[in-house]
Amino acid sequence: MKQLFFAAISGWMMLTGVSCAKLKPVFDPDAFERNIVAGVNANNTRPVGWSYIITRNGTIFRSDTFGRARLPADGALPFSLDKKINIASVSKFYTAIGAMQLLNANGLTINSPIGPWLPSTWAQGPWVSSLSFRDLLTHTSGLTSVNTNMDSTVGYEGLRSCIATGATSPFPPGSVVAQTRPFQYLNVNYALFRVLIPSLWRGQPGSPFIDINDDQLTQTRYLQYMQQFVFDPINMPNINCSPEPRGIATLYYNITDSAQNRRGDFLGDWTHIAGGGGYYMTPREMARGAAFFEETQILLPNSVKQIMKQNRIGFVPRIAALETRGDYFAHDGGITNDSINNRGLQTVICIFPNGFQCSITMNTRGVTYPDNQTIIRMVYSAYNNAWLN
Repeated sequence: MKQLFFAAISGWMMLTGVSCAKLKPVFDPDAFERNIVAGVNANNTRPVGWSYIITRNGTIFRSDTFGRARLPADGALPFSLDKKINIASVSKFYTAIGAMQLLNANGLTINSPIGPWLPSTWAQGPWVSSLSFRDLLTHTSGLTSVNTNMDSTVGYEGLRSCIATGATSPFPPGSVVAQTRPFQYLNVNYALFRVLIPSLWRGQPGSPFIDINDDQLTQTRYLQYMQQFVFDPINMPNINCSPEPRGIATLYYNITDSAQNRRGDFLGDWTHIAGGGGYYMTPREMARGAAFFEETQILLPNSVKQIMKQNRIGFVPRIAALETRGDYFAHDGGITNDSINNRGLQTVICIFPNGFQCSITMNTRGVTYPDNQTIIRMVYSAYNNAWLN
């Protein structure tokens, strides 16, 4: 029926002398939805459980869930839009919102130095004094860390050690002019905001007692600030870094586990290593946050959102080859909990320039997409291929 409709339009334009070249491209959200499902299922590596939500202008437009949060061997539970899942590094998007709120409240900019806001008991190594909030938020800090061994690298003592080790010089060899350090994705950049957000909150009206030299208190105050000023304003209660009780929690698998009737992995509490990852949300909550960010000024004024977008704060760098219809903004997350059996999860949020957003959650590793794309590239391609030219 759609083909006949467009054929009739084209025939009318030829009879009236109107050039078909003047037709504006039309976005087909049904095709977008089909493309996402096809992209996830393309190589017959289907997740144990997964969901997608497409929002338009802030409200759910299309959604569906597939499979299970727990396989029969673990006491079968269906995957649903209201089942908590660890959203992994998509947490950085939310941490970025909290950081930008507080920079704005303190009259600071992303170019302000982080040094005065670090704990007084931490030794600051080489070039830490040159680091700005932008450097952390855009992964150009030059800090020395790795994205493994989370307990030791992004726990409180890991953060202290990282700052004491210091950063690389911003001066290239032979240059007397400081330059931006190269992009290097490190969880430590955002984990530091588990300390910096409480530090920036101190002195604000109504802030509680905060001692950023106290590991337990920084954990508590980070989560408290995020709940009060990021999640509560958009009606997302009880967001934290703790899973549901072990007996009913979403478990994490490899694509082969279903056929082999193997049991999944349990991911525990991430409170002590939060900031760069570890929030537990339902798919509905994860999508809600992206929609409210994009479509309202409840979380941030447009001027501050624009700074986030211009600098890709809370988002991955621009993918120029795929951002063909404007600026796309996304962040993905992934955890491989079991390196031997490759069990874990994947998540993603994507914001498009025509009022559409998309989020995907899956409790499975080993899923492959067309042309070996990443999950972000798969969603971008699904969006691009939904335009009728």
